[in-house]
Amino acid sequence: MTTSQATLMIKNEAKRLGFDYCGVSKAGFLEEEAPRLENWLRKEMQGEMNYMNNYFDMRLDPRLLVPDAKSVISLLLNYYPAQVQADAKAPKISKYSYGKDYHFVIKEKLNDLDAIAARDWLCSRENTIINLRLDRLSRNRTTNPGPENDP
Repeated sequence: MTTSQATLMIKNEAKRLGFDYCGVSKAGFLEEEAPRLENWLRKEMQGEMNYMNNYFDMRLDPRLLVPDAKSVISLLLNYYPAQVQADAKAPKISKYSYGKDYHFVIKEKLNDLDAIAARDWLCSRENTIINLRLDRLSRNRTTNPGPENDP
């Protein structure tokens, strides 16, 4: 299987699993994004998500986490539900908390995608999930075989 075929297969499977976007980019140091992330953290834009301060170098270079990594798969899943609260007088509940916990929903989908990748010998390190919150900043690095193939 060629790299282009593998990329297309992963994107198609991600779409089938319900992800809104799937991009595949080369694993490497995010040189342009490094000062942005450092500045973002310095300004404490992460709020109470203190874990964002951990593993700064690994967030900028996934090869430090997975030394033989060749690519990074970036996925987007909108968990904002269309439903609204039935009782307008009830205490307000955050939209993201409707239905099944989104952490479980995403993990199930990632497990499914990982199983497909492992089955086809594309990759697998037993659900290695690299949480690079630089998706928006690095989107221009993402390969795209064509709009007809984008989930």
